[in-house]
Amino acid sequence: MSCSCNSKRCKHTPMVHLHLHTEFSALDGAAKSSSYVKLAKEYNHPAITILDHGNMSGTLTHYNKCKEAGLQPILGMEAYLNDDIHDRPNIQTSADKEDAESVDNSRSNTHQSIIVKNREGFVNLNKLTYMSFTEGYYYKGRITTEWLFENKNGLIVTSSCAASKFSRLLEEGKEAEAEERIKMFKREFGDDFYAELQFNEYINKQSGYGQKKYNHFILKMIKKYDLQPILTGDVHYALPEDNKLQDILIAINQRKPVGDFENDKRYAFHLTTRQLNYANVADFHRLNKEMGFNYPEDFVDKCLENTLKVAAKCNFEFETGVDKYPKYEATPDVVDYFKSSDTKEIITKLAHAKLKQKLSIYRKNNIVKVTPEVEQQYKDRLDYELQVIDDKKMLDYFLVVWELIRFCKQNDIATGPGRGCFVPGSRVKMADGYFAPIETINMGDKVIDAFGAEQTVINTFEYDVDEDIVELEFDNGKIIKCTNNHEIYTLNRGWVKAEELTDVDEISEITDHNGKSNLSLD
Repeated sequence: MSCSCNSKRCKHTPMVHLHLHTEFSALDGAAKSSSYVKLAKEYNHPAITILDHGNMSGTLTHYNKCKEAGLQPILGMEAYLNDDIHDRPNIQTSADKEDAESVDNSRSNTHQSIIVKNREGFVNLNKLTYMSFTEGYYYKGRITTEWLFENKNGLIVTSSCAASKFSRLLEEGKEAEAEERIKMFKREFGDDFYAELQFNEYINKQSGYGQKKYNHFILKMIKKYDLQPILTGDVHYALPEDNKLQDILIAINQRKPVGDFENDKRYAFHLTTRQLNYANVADFHRLNKEMGFNYPEDFVDKCLENTLKVAAKCNFEFETGVDKYPKYEATPDVVDYFKSSDTKEIITKLAHAKLKQKLSIYRKNNIVKVTPEVEQQYKDRLDYELQVIDDKKMLDYFLVVWELIRFCKQNDIATGPGRGCFVPGSRVKMADGYFAPIETINMGDKVIDAFGAEQTVINTFEYDVDEDIVELEFDNGKIIKCTNNHEIYTLNRGWVKAEELTDVDEISEITDHNGKSNLSLD
């Protein structure tokens, strides 16, 4: 888009938003990627960075929307960082619970902006996300500084917003410690560590600490350690008037009317910072003056131009339209036995050998009358099925599974039918929306599967479970039986094995046929 004003500070001057939240920042981000894309096209912005809170769920959606519009999608995440992932507030009262579920969870949770440069960075950020939910989860997925440094390749990080660890140390009067942390990040990330500045109204009424003081510290670090500055908007919604929508989302998140927490210090940032919309270059220059930051215009220009340089470093592309399948590599004993390393030849020989074995059992036990014609029918059917598997490019997958089962049998590890942890009394959702004990379900009944689709039961199986069974008793009197390793979703710790549940874990409830509240294990 060309501009007739010939000014490098107009609304059409190129820049890139490097700190932007979508609706995947659950009950906090108040806009979809498509809304941001529309404004980026209007303002002549060549790229948009997604930086949702604690998850990467919106990355593919964001990527596709940007690509459709001819924009460069930049992926990332604003991680919850906590160097003591075992920190668990003592929840004894409802007020304690509200503190634990608050926007910042606990004072030890801070924000860390992470941006993907390339494919290695995408893999590493996915690894960090996985670790945050499997090892660091407590109401939110959390990572540690150590994990970040161990998986730093291909990633860009910034000094982040006023909720960062740098800022938290500064607010606590630990400026020397905050500076040491700046030096540590510079040492680890080099030129991929950027000093992030923001223009907003945030100020803590109790301590007097706010964005201006944090910016002042970052400016000193820029000069002292030759850091490259960037200017970002902590974007949570598309248009200025959408700030009220974000307030409502936060109110829903906290289960409070907006008026009930307008003066609550935990939510002061969200309710007093009104400029979290998608801005253009002219907006940033205006905010610089209106909010009293009053930085030199040339410096503001440099910060915004650096956002383009950051974008130029990022080149990750999803591989779309390409099917990915596992590759089977035969072990030496398999190659020696089958006299081949070719996947198709191995699985064909293996399948026909197994068929020969089964037919021998059929003959011996008179299960099926195996005539030469019947035997040929079995062979033809097997060849047909192998061809279907080959056409679907799944031969390698079948052999990988075979290797897993073979290893288990060789090492006396129990294997069995694919099943869950169902025991008598386990409830299954029926097609009519009600739940029924699994032992009452018959062939022909219609149930809802794990993907929400209606399925017809074509057979039922019963077998002994050689596992310990645990009984879970809940405060509503409900008792549920399941295997020890059955994972149950808790609100505070995510998925937890039944044997590891404690009396502080919270499990969502549903209603049965009689309107009574029962705990769901679905």
